[in-house]
Amino acid sequence: MDLIVFGDDWQSHPSTTQHLINHLPETDRIIWCNSIGMRAPELSFRDFMRVINKAVSMLNPPAKKASSEDNESKNRLLDLVQPKMLPFHSNALVQKWNKQSLSNTLNELNRKHKLNNPAVLTSNPVVTQYLPEWLKDRVHYLRLDDYALFGGVDQELALSTEEYTLNKVRHVFYTARQLRPEQNAATYLPQGVNVTNFRVNQVPEGRKTLGYFGLIEKSRFDFELIYNVAIKNPDWVLEFIGDVTYCPEKLRQCNNIVFREKVAFSELSEATKHWHAAWIPYEVSPLTDAINPLKVREYLALGLPVISSKMPEVLGLGEEIYFYQTADEFKAIFYDLMSQESNESKADRARSIESHSWFNRAKQLRAVLAS
Repeated sequence: MDLIVFGDDWQSHPSTTQHLINHLPETDRIIWCNSIGMRAPELSFRDFMRVINKAVSMLNPPAKKASSEDNESKNRLLDLVQPKMLPFHSNALVQKWNKQSLSNTLNELNRKHKLNNPAVLTSNPVVTQYLPEWLKDRVHYLRLDDYALFGGVDQELALSTEEYTLNKVRHVFYTARQLRPEQNAATYLPQGVNVTNFRVNQVPEGRKTLGYFGLIEKSRFDFELIYNVAIKNPDWVLEFIGDVTYCPEKLRQCNNIVFREKVAFSELSEATKHWHAAWIPYEVSPLTDAINPLKVREYLALGLPVISSKMPEVLGLGEEIYFYQTADEFKAIFYDLMSQESNESKADRARSIESHSWFNRAKQLRAVLAS
């Protein structure tokens, strides 16, 4: 099968789209197109550096690397490209230029690799309006979030391009039930887990540590809850591993809250071996109602008990997930868990998630794409 994928930047972080592609058969020929922005840059240092990095990527073709995952990930890319596109999608002249530029890129890839009836998979709704005619009836949309509610995204652009995409694509894969479209053929494809990447560590000794790994940003987190949990439990360590794009200053002033730099995907088992439990301290909101957190299955694969806010996609994962509403309730749950925790219970959690492998999710995806 030949497949053109529009996702995030290849190997920038272990994303849903990359996990799926890495678990397709090694005989499939994959062309990966790096990310296309969903908003115009703002006057900030972060956006300035992103523009510079994107410009460098456009001028210098990105190098293909082997997957950073384990042996289960056999797939290698046929080609890796950075589309030469401008992020000012509301401008008519930019739209025209972007469409011509992307068409030229895809036509050249078609000639270079002699593509055989390729399918298109995009996790970015902006892409659809720019595709050349010969690909428009082959598009499948991987709907990962309600982008219009997401921080750092142009809401008007997200709404208009997603409406256009849902009316044009052949099939939609959705990771959360709240994201199921009404007008399309659609497949529920929840998050998976790369089970062989994680090992179950022994129950640690020492100071009780509650952990989170992933991006720390403004739109999802319940920072007030995090602060209250830290203040009410000074004998715990609240550890966060990952990039921080937003954090209230009062959290940084808490002696028992620790921020650590992100680690490689393959190093997560070692980095979390001192954790007693993991948590997902998200707000309950329309945004998180439509989120299926990638990390919850990874926590379980590590054998960790998981404490979470009441998100619909997490509620259905079974009795290994514990739910709270207040900081006091959180404290009671944590102490109850610690009184029962054992090496056997950790191993049971890891076994409970084996059927959720990315290999199984990729089989579901491919069956639709190949048809």
